[in-house]
Amino acid sequence: MKIAKAEFAVRRAWHRFSALIEYYLRFLPLYRHWRRKQKLAGLELYYAQMRKFEERRLAQRLETLEAWKKTRGGMA
Repeated sequence: MKIAKAEFAVRRAWHRFSALIEYYLRFLPLYRHWRRKQKLAGLELYYAQMRKFEERRLAQRLETLEAWKKTRGGMA
C-alpha cells in the first residue's frame, strides 16, 4: 500500500513538473515578444523626450547667441 502511495506521489509530482515545463515553453515566446515590445516603446519614448530636450536646448543657445550679438553691437 505504501509503495502504491509513493508511486502515485511520484507520478503526480512528475505530471506537475512536466505541466510546468510545457507551460513555460508555450508562453515564453509570447512573454519575450511582449517584453521586447515594452522595451522598444520605452526606448521610443526616451528618444522622443531627448529629441525635445535637445531642440529646446539648441533654441535656448540660439536665443542667447542672438542676445549676445545685440549687446555686443554685432562685433562677432
